[in-house]
Order: sequence, then structure tokens, then C-alpha cells
Amino acid sequence: MSRGKITTGAGRFMARITVPASQFPALAVLAEHSASLPVLRGAAESIDQERRTVDAIARAFAGRTKIPLGDAKHIITQLRSLDGVRTTLGLSPKELFDALIEDLTEKAAASPEAKKIDLDKLRAAEKEIEAIFSADHPLGLVNKLNRLRYDYANVLINANILTDVRPIFDDAARDIKSLSVGYVLQIEYWDSTDRRQIFAALDAKDIAKLKSLCERAQTKTLTLQEKMKNLPWPLLVAGELTDDD
Repeated sequence: MSRGKITTGAGRFMARITVPASQFPALAVLAEHSASLPVLRGAAESIDQERRTVDAIARAFAGRTKIPLGDAKHIITQLRSLDGVRTTLGLSPKELFDALIEDLTEKAAASPEAKKIDLDKLRAAEKEIEAIFSADHPLGLVNKLNRLRYDYANVLINANILTDVRPIFDDAARDIKSLSVGYVLQIEYWDSTDRRQIFAALDAKDIAKLKSLCERAQTKTLTLQEKMKNLPWPLLVAGELTDDD
């Protein structure tokens, strides 16, 4: 979804977003079931905050409304996507909603797929949709937590340590005199625009140090969980619970 701002003649900023055609089906599902959105809050709140993932919320929402699980996931994913656009642009919930309706209205005149989105139903659910973008709403809180966890220039996707064995030959390359064992740290990360990789050579001391640092980080987490267990707020560890659990 591309986005930006334009300035009116009065100098007031007006949000402009362009919804890609690939999102029309999910928006059509959101509009179709928009009258059920008030149930979303209770469905999310029925899950302990320590276990509250997007997948868990979708299942609870589908169970309470009888909406197909796939549609429930589409609805929540679309709401999270819109909230991400809103945050990136620094828009209020109403500014985002108005910009969305404006763009979809223009698209409906030329696109049969966009025309399938029931804008009247979306408009009727405006206040509920805007409320979901707030941290006072359980889904809005999940969105904010995820933004805080991954609001960095680079985010790790995957890491691997490769073991590298190299033979050392004699001068004539007719015999192997020794074997050299080394390691390569492979890091795959997202830099906000592209998926990238870096490689770094390691030795046995580096491996031991990395292991020690990881164990120390785990110990810190256990210490925090123990020392803060009596606080009135849940302690949520990034990545400890995912939608695959």
C-alpha cells in the first residue's frame, strides 16, 4: 500500500493512500463482516495477555461470531496492515479511515474488484475500526507491542553457523598435510527495504563467546521474570510466543 500526504490550498495536510488491487479481497471480507467487529474486543480479552497472539485472537473471534477462520484471519491481518500504514504516516485513526474510504471510492468507479467492497458497511463501522487502532483495544495493543519489538533498522530473519573444513596440501598438492576447521556465521536480516545476508569468519573462541552471551541473555530473562512477577503488568518476552505455537 503506497502512501503519502498532500497539502491543500489552506495549508492543511490531507492523507493520501493508494490501496493495491491485491488487498481488495481482504478489504471486501472486512467490510462484509464489519458489523461483527465489536465482538473482537471481547474475543481478544478472553485470552490471557501472555498467550495473546494474532492467530489466537483470530480463532477466538471466529469462534464467537461463526465467521470462517480464514476470513477472521484476513480481517485481523487487514486491520493490522492499515494500522501499520497509519503509524508510518503519523495519521490519526480518523485521518487514516477517511483516506481509505476516499481511495476505495475512486477505485470502485474503475475496478470491479474494488466495487465488491461494501463501503456503506465500512462507513457504518468507522468508530469501531478507529477504536481498534488504539492501544486501549487488545488488538491495538498487540500491534503496538510488535512495533516496539521490531522498530529497528535491521531485524534478524535467520542465523546459521557453518563449519568449514579446508585441507592443507604439500607444495606439490600431492598430499594432505593437515585439516583446518573454522566457522562462518551466516546472518540473514531485513533492513526495512530488502532481505540481506552477511557472513563473518569465526574461530573456536568466538563460538564459545557467542554461546556464553546467549546463555547470559536467557539468564537475564529468567531474572526479570522472577523479580517482576508481582508487578501488575504481564512481562512479555519478544518471540517467546508466536502464531506458530
